[in-house]
Amino acid sequence: MITSEISETSRSEKTLGPAALVGALVTATCTIAFFLLFWNHFAGLRSGSGEYGGGVSFLQGLRPYRDYFTAATPLNILKSALVLSVFGHDAIVARAFAVFERLVMAELVFFWLLRMFRVEHAALAAIVTIVVSAGDQADPLASYNHDAILLAMISGFLAHFVLEPVRGSKWAIPLFATLSGLAAGLSFSTKQTIGLGVTAAVPVVVCGCLATLRGPRKAALFLAFFAVGWCVSAGILLVWLASLGILEPFLNMVFVKGPSAKAAHSSDFFWRFLQVLRLYAWAALAGFIALLLSWSALRKSGQVDGERKGSYPRALWLLLWVGLSLACGAVLSYSGHGWTTRSILKPVIYFSFFGVSALPLYYAFAWLTNRLSYRQAQFCLFASVSFACAFMVSLSFPAFEAMLVPGTGLLVAAMMDASVPWKKTMVAVGCCLLIFAETVGKLNLPFFFSDMGEPAVRLAHSRSVLPELRGFVLPESTVRITDGVVEIVRKAAGPKDKIFTYPELALLYILSGHGCPTSTCSHNIDVVNDTYAKSEAELLVKSRPAVLIYYRQPEENLQAEERIWRSGRRSGNRYIIDAVEALAKEYNLVATYPAPPYDLKVKVFVRPDLKSDRNLAGLDRGELAAVKRDTSLIPAIRPGN
Repeated sequence: MITSEISETSRSEKTLGPAALVGALVTATCTIAFFLLFWNHFAGLRSGSGEYGGGVSFLQGLRPYRDYFTAATPLNILKSALVLSVFGHDAIVARAFAVFERLVMAELVFFWLLRMFRVEHAALAAIVTIVVSAGDQADPLASYNHDAILLAMISGFLAHFVLEPVRGSKWAIPLFATLSGLAAGLSFSTKQTIGLGVTAAVPVVVCGCLATLRGPRKAALFLAFFAVGWCVSAGILLVWLASLGILEPFLNMVFVKGPSAKAAHSSDFFWRFLQVLRLYAWAALAGFIALLLSWSALRKSGQVDGERKGSYPRALWLLLWVGLSLACGAVLSYSGHGWTTRSILKPVIYFSFFGVSALPLYYAFAWLTNRLSYRQAQFCLFASVSFACAFMVSLSFPAFEAMLVPGTGLLVAAMMDASVPWKKTMVAVGCCLLIFAETVGKLNLPFFFSDMGEPAVRLAHSRSVLPELRGFVLPESTVRITDGVVEIVRKAAGPKDKIFTYPELALLYILSGHGCPTSTCSHNIDVVNDTYAKSEAELLVKSRPAVLIYYRQPEENLQAEERIWRSGRRSGNRYIIDAVEALAKEYNLVATYPAPPYDLKVKVFVRPDLKSDRNLAGLDRGELAAVKRDTSLIPAIRPGN
């Protein structure tokens, strides 16, 4: 059996090259086309600039865990700083590099699936996975979640090579195991949850499969070299933190204070999953039914070694149909239809999560009964890495579009591989409809976090005068806020003064060049626990920042967040809200900016001790009078009051 598998794989390798190149180009073209429709048409004003802010802070000499609180491991910050130092400090650099990373993710999904499926099946599966996974309305593109998932996928992809029937050199297992461990360690250094998930999934699955297919010695060899690679990459991180004297606060922030903001007890994660499952019961049911209908194809594809061939016409037809889906979605959005995909994608999330949960269990049974083939081992590894990523991402939110990477690709490719022709057509049509729907939704609401969004792409016609926002074409309402607030801050605050935004509008810290007076600039409810939020409120009152930028969260939104993250209990964030509002009563209201699409009122307050040059450097008497009259300091912007 093994001999036939080797010869079949060798024959298919010879015919794969040109078609694989076409498939890779089609995947890249469609992926880039999707992201270019909206990538620079939103600012990520509400909690969408974390990666950019982390990189800028690092280049300014600020270190995480020492100078400010952060709940994740720091590789994303270091990567951002490196990218900004090489390509420039503008926000568009971070955004462009994020699009490049999504392209790399698409190609990685494609080439991993190509080890098991036909070219056109792998290409369609990769495209729909990356496009639909961007459906999270709070996806800023530059995201540590996707960095960690990308590195987890690299770890799984490298491990895949030791589960192929073709025998390599005696150094194949040590080489791929070490590289896989390095990637898993880097994933841990980017986000601890996803990194730990893939660190467990890859060696467990690969060692178990190798022990059955090639003997326990090969399994032990893989485990040893995987551990070496992991310890090298993660060890470098820990040594660097120790050299800065911040290893202890790092461990406390990442493994104690950070997780406690999302759950006071480990059981809270389970109850939150059930709570969201109840909210999306219809979606979970639809996803489960879809899995039942597709299970036969998924099981069959894993049992029979598929044809790893491809043809130019099919790949080019794929380009045509996906391109048409993107074009139709863009036309519908620009015609004024306000459709979003918030609900449409939930069944896909549950289908993918249930699928990548069920497949490892199915193949574990095959392993226990000694009926595991090389192809089944490969399926098991892909599904297990997908499950590890999806499960760990679900700790952030139980129905999160990032959970689709890379598992959706395996399910789509397997259904295409083992279905009869008319069912293949249905799967392909379904994928194109998802791409169409996601295009419409993303262009209508390119970014939305908690209770604040940014208008549709068709309304983005303005450019900011701020050099940090070069390259962006934004809605006028967004430019009013960024340019207006920054101008006020620069006139009202001295060089060493601090400002404060609540809820988090951290981009304004970067654009104005003024930091926050508290130990973190992000006070989202799932970032700071209640005790920490109370101490931050006390620190805010004592510090009395020069400028406050504040909007009142709708009470229903605040209560909804408390139901999700605090089981309905009053959150510590209310202490921060009380502190901001108490200070605002003593400050002068300078300007009020409407924030579409939900007409929130972003208010800017300046501290009233106007005699202090340190607090109001650069303002002449006429401008001080303008402040007292509660009018805008920027005639060109003229925000409403």
